[in-house]
Amino acid sequence: MLTCGSLIDVDGYEVRLGEPSEVLAVRRELMYLNQAAQDAGRGGMGRLAAESAVSESGDLAAFADGFIQPGDAHLVALNNELITNRDNMVRAAGSIHTGVVNASLACVMIEGLAGGAPGSAVVMIASMLAANIICRADYHLCHPIHLRHIATSTRECMWLQSVVCQAFHLCAPNIIVCDIYPKSGAMTKELLYEVAANALAITVSGGHLEGVGSCDGLLPHGTGLEARLMGAVGRYASEQGITRKEANRIILALLDKYEHVFESGNPGVPFDEAYDPVKVKPVDAWLEMYEAVRSELIELGIMQ
Repeated sequence: MLTCGSLIDVDGYEVRLGEPSEVLAVRRELMYLNQAAQDAGRGGMGRLAAESAVSESGDLAAFADGFIQPGDAHLVALNNELITNRDNMVRAAGSIHTGVVNASLACVMIEGLAGGAPGSAVVMIASMLAANIICRADYHLCHPIHLRHIATSTRECMWLQSVVCQAFHLCAPNIIVCDIYPKSGAMTKELLYEVAANALAITVSGGHLEGVGSCDGLLPHGTGLEARLMGAVGRYASEQGITRKEANRIILALLDKYEHVFESGNPGVPFDEAYDPVKVKPVDAWLEMYEAVRSELIELGIMQ
């Protein structure tokens, strides 16, 4: 599936909750997605869409003819922690009889109400079980948030994603897609290390990959190159049957290369500085950095 971020402005106007600008942003987002899929020759590809919908009004606007399609997904979230509201109940109801898939989203806060990673893992599991009933979930997004560091590439968040995916695989198989939201941004080696570690932890635990939301998803400093790396690591780990024990060794080595960014920050640069915006290709310096990290990952045993 193809997924995207949300629009923050439409024709120069800020998108605001529950206002006409939100409706316009949702439909503009879907227009862009439809056009991108057509341009890539993938017009029938499923999308996790309508992410510009902050309220139920925006979400319902996506269901106009020609926008969100049967087989696409939209978000029906559980708010932190284990809370739902009228907004998300309307979203769930709105998808009935449409063929649109409900993607539940739980962003459990590590070091929050449930304490550290073990307690937060229990709450994440409970959130997904509840979402199967309350949100009519067809699949789940697992997006733990570290209360201090935000990123999913922290030790605690990767541990939670790994344990939750293993638990469901053993006891109650569900489709679980784990978000990858690194601390670093484009044109930094640390971004690539974070993506590789997070993708490996998810893959060997039975999860599916979604991402990459570089810079915690807060800045437009993401590109396609780190998403390429995510896919390559996940595919290689799956095809080669890398064990969780071996993956743990590799992840610990990668943590040594990037863990400092959680204290210092590492925003990198915006998309249009890392990519040629006309050709939509990475600039030479970013591609060279990618190839250098790729060589390191080959030595560690997670790429070819």
